[in-house]
Amino acid sequence: MAELRPIERADAAEVTRMLSRAFVDDPFLNWFLRKDAGHAAGSDLFFQVALELSLPHGQAVMTPDGGGAALWFPPDRWQMGFWSLLRMAPRMAKATSWRRLLGVARKLDKVLKVHPHPPHRYLYVLGVDPAQQGRGVGAALLGPALADCDARGIGAYLETSKEKNLGFYQKHGFRVRDEVVLSPECTVWTMWREPIK
Repeated sequence: MAELRPIERADAAEVTRMLSRAFVDDPFLNWFLRKDAGHAAGSDLFFQVALELSLPHGQAVMTPDGGGAALWFPPDRWQMGFWSLLRMAPRMAKATSWRRLLGVARKLDKVLKVHPHPPHRYLYVLGVDPAQQGRGVGAALLGPALADCDARGIGAYLETSKEKNLGFYQKHGFRVRDEVVLSPECTVWTMWREPIK
């Protein structure tokens, strides 16, 4: 597979569409998003915001053909400040609906409370186009960042709501830390990877 490249602002529309396809059956996203005709647009909006949050840190990467992307946060940059949250709120309300926003935010706080504090890289989103899944794209997206974690002696952290993803991440050194139930249809597993010396 060709080397990864940084995601540029000009890639945002392509990456957003690919991530929406990759997460079409994701339990967390389907729990989070509105349940009406605005569901698909809400998915695109969710990933637009995710890109906006991660791009300034220079750790959002994609495959050259656009078939996969990973959005990372560097150590101590994963928390959003008050003003970022305030700016994001209207768009997140459009994605999840104003009626559900407060309840969703309260439940998401359960996930935030178990986020680890030692220095780590945070894998916010990793998505591979369904047409390219099972071809090593996900492993290629993880490789450089995990090698950097090992070189720097820091951990890596992620959350997933797809139980079938646990084995994939475990192959790359992640271990389940917590299991957070957001609804009967949505459990989030948090995973931590110690650096390899």
